[in-house]
Amino acid sequence: MKKLVLKNPVYQQLEQAFKSWLQALGYSENSVYGLPLQVREFLHYQESKGHNFKDWKAGHFLSFMTYFKMRKNQ
Repeated sequence: MKKLVLKNPVYQQLEQAFKSWLQALGYSENSVYGLPLQVREFLHYQESKGHNFKDWKAGHFLSFMTYFKMRKNQ
């Protein structure tokens, strides 16, 4: 997941904002490091499918969950 690169600046900003939010709430260092990586995987998946943030629907989340269950462990 660390190797996944987000090209969309909105997705990059979402990941960074999530990390900042975790820090502000006082989450542990491990959580502040690891949880944004999981969010990055979701964002990378949406980006690879050409899904625009403003157009996300429940189906986009469900398709990611299906992918996530079936993907090989990284």
